Amino acid sequence: MPNLFVDIETAPEIAKEDYFDIQKQIESGILTKNSENKDLFWKFERGGLNPFQGKVILITYQINNGHVFRLKEWESNKYDILKKFYNLLIDLQRG
Repeated sequence: MPNLFVDIETAPEIAKEDYFDIQKQIESGILTKNSENKDLFWKFERGGLNPFQGKVILITYQINNGHVFRLKEWESNKYDILKKFYNLLIDLQRG
């Protein structure tokens, strides 16, 4: 049975334009966990960890000591990369 090494990166489900604006607000201290809009702060900070507010953006994997593969959401979409990874798991299970 092969060894599979996996790293999955997630991010909050926020439009790219809004993402950088929110990031600047947090870095400048305008938006904090105690702000009036604290829900937006937590969506940015922890949204990637929540399956309802986050999305998978990158799956990196390696089989045994082979090539490192990266399935990138920005080159496809989240559904395609998850489907490709799922199919990989099925293929590995079959041997």
